[in-house]
Amino acid sequence: MIFGKNTVVKASWEITYDADGKGWRQAVAHTTLVKNTPYLIMANEFGPLTAATTAGSGGMIGVPDKAGVSGAVVRLQVAGRVTAMITPSLSMAVGHALTIASDVVADDGNDYLGKADEFAIAITVSTTSTTQDVMLTAHPIIAV
Repeated sequence: MIFGKNTVVKASWEITYDADGKGWRQAVAHTTLVKNTPYLIMANEFGPLTAATTAGSGGMIGVPDKAGVSGAVVRLQVAGRVTAMITPSLSMAVGHALTIASDVVADDGNDYLGKADEFAIAITVSTTSTTQDVMLTAHPIIAV
């Protein structure tokens, strides 16, 4: 990533892929980030910036693979398998879509169809679990 001498952009807009097929984006952390917790990645004057998953916002959902401190450039996974993504207590069926509802991750109740608010697919069955095994799709969500 190369930026000009006077640039204020701190993180790249591109998605990079690793050997496992996982997609990653960099963003400036808006607060201390918790490993395996989903955050919204949105645009601001510094480039990509993390934010809480709040209603009415759009962007891409990313999950950090390690904790990050406020103001630091962090790496968030946006595509591929995530094991034990932190969620509210959910009971998921394989193939169901995950969305953001009332500011938290929720089960759409239907199979993933690529709708405007869907960002991941459940890949294991869970019963009242606060972690989910999911496949992130790198699908930008229009509004959450």
